[in-house]
Order: sequence, then structure tokens, then C-alpha cells
Amino acid sequence: MKIAKVLSFDAPYHISIQTHPLKAPEQNHLLIKNLYSAISAGTELLVYRGEVPDNIPLDATLSHLSQPISYPLSYGYASVGYVEAVGSGVDTECVGRPVFSFSPHASHVMTTLEQIQFLPTDIELKQAALLASMETALSVVMDAKPVIAERVAVFGLGTVGLLVSWLLSQFPLTSLSLSDPIESRLTRAQQIIPTPTNMTDNFDLAIDLSGQATTLNQIIPQMHYDGRILVGSWYGNQASNIQLGDYFHRNRIQLMSSQVSHIAPNLRGRFDRRRRLDSALQLLENFPWQQLISHLIPLEECAALYAKLNQAPQSYGQVLISYEQ
Repeated sequence: MKIAKVLSFDAPYHISIQTHPLKAPEQNHLLIKNLYSAISAGTELLVYRGEVPDNIPLDATLSHLSQPISYPLSYGYASVGYVEAVGSGVDTECVGRPVFSFSPHASHVMTTLEQIQFLPTDIELKQAALLASMETALSVVMDAKPVIAERVAVFGLGTVGLLVSWLLSQFPLTSLSLSDPIESRLTRAQQIIPTPTNMTDNFDLAIDLSGQATTLNQIIPQMHYDGRILVGSWYGNQASNIQLGDYFHRNRIQLMSSQVSHIAPNLRGRFDRRRRLDSALQLLENFPWQQLISHLIPLEECAALYAKLNQAPQSYGQVLISYEQ
């Protein structure tokens, strides 16, 4: 009997690999054999450290994350592989096709057509593993609404921060400034983003993707009058003393939130999630993804990997889990 190997967050700071027998797909289901999945380090380290609020769903739009956090937990939402088998109600021509799925880190997943994206046959699967991050980046830029000739800054240059910066570099802005306390991320950004600038104040728009709520105290004094700050990070249950006194108040700074699970109301008449995901895939095909992926780690080594990610995030770019063994 075939088995699936699944990464399990057993408790804060404890990870194991669990095995489950694989059954034949039921009606309207597909069995996917994954080759890779992308770690969303910012969000997953909150889960790893137990810093996720326990009173809200992790993601109400994904069936395996639709409940408040409870350990042990299977997590992840960026897997790529091939359709291995299908149940009744699914066209058998789907077998063998490359797919992206919003599914947890596992060698095999059982899912439905609604939870997958069929991929072009000529796309690299390692590249396609970045699709969820590109969709998030696209959602952030849609919510930010950059204006021609604005001075824009991005704070936090992890995977989503770099993708957002790359998208913004396509706009005719007056300036695009990038900030991250980790030097290796700045170096990687300079390889990917053409001619970023280094302004330190008077930003019309700033986007916080640092994952640290205290970064807002760094951003607010650097804003232009009537400037906009978009928070794309999920801070988890961090508590922080955000300074919303004289400068924020008297300069009419706007503070907004962006979250990928739902499309902004002003766009819902034209964009649904399928259209946005299709758009993200088209954008991803032109992104220089090889410079972003730094590590390819076998599933069996993930317990040590998450400990290292937590202790030394500066040593990693985008990490992919491999199921090729």
C-alpha cells in the first residue's frame, strides 16, 4: 500500500514526519504526487513558535486551514506536482498533468479541482512553487494602488517583499526604496530589482512586509504628508507599542491592511480568485526565480530546517521542500 509522508507541527518548536496510507480518490477528488512545496517562512515560523492567535481560522478559504490553530497541525499552501489518480467525476485526461495546489507540506495530497491550478507543461515546477507568494504580492500591489510618479518604499525583503518590489519596479515611479536589516536580502534584491533608490523619507506610499510590528515606528516618521502605509505582514499575536502620536496624527497618515484571502471590494466586480491566480501565474513566468530560491531540503530534514530558519533567517532565501526521494 502506498503511503503519504506529511510534515506535522506537533507543538510549538516540535516537528515530525507522519505517514498515512493512501486510498483511491473519491468522487470529484484527485490524488496529487508532490515534488516540491514552498515554505512561507514568515507565516510558518509563527506557527512553529506558537505565536498564532488561537481564536481565528488560519485561512477560512482553505479547507485544511479553516479552523483556529490546534496542534498537531499540518500546514502549508504552496505545493507542486503531478496528478497521479482521479476519482469519478474528474476527467481521466487530468492524470499526469502538472498542478499547483493550496495544500500542506506532504508527499501526496487528496484534493478537488477547486483547490488546484493546472500549470503550463513548460514551466519549471520549482518556479511554480512560488505561485501562492506571487498571488499574495499581486494582492498587496492591488491594495496599495501605486500612482504614477509616487515615491514608494518596501520594508521587508523576504520572498513576498521581493516579489512586491519586483512588481512595483514595473511602474513608472519617481523612486522605489527597499529596506531590510538583513544584508543578504538587500544583496539579493539588488540582483532582482533594476535600479532601486535609497530615499529615507517623504514616501507617498510605504508597504510593510517585515513581519515585525515595531517596523511601523520606523516607517511613520518617514512618510510624506497624507502618505499611505499598507501592512501586508501578519504579525500573529505580537504585542507592540506603535507610536500614533503627533507625526502620525498631524500628517494625516493613512494605515491600511492587505490580506490575500479576500479581494478588495472595489475589485470584486471584475476580479475573482481564479482571475487573480491566473494573473499571478502569468507574472511568475517572467520573474527571475532562480535568484530567489536558496535551498532545496528533503522532507526528512525539516525538523532541523525549521529550527535553523528560526535561529538564523539571514542564512536563507526561499526554501523549497523536496519529495523526490
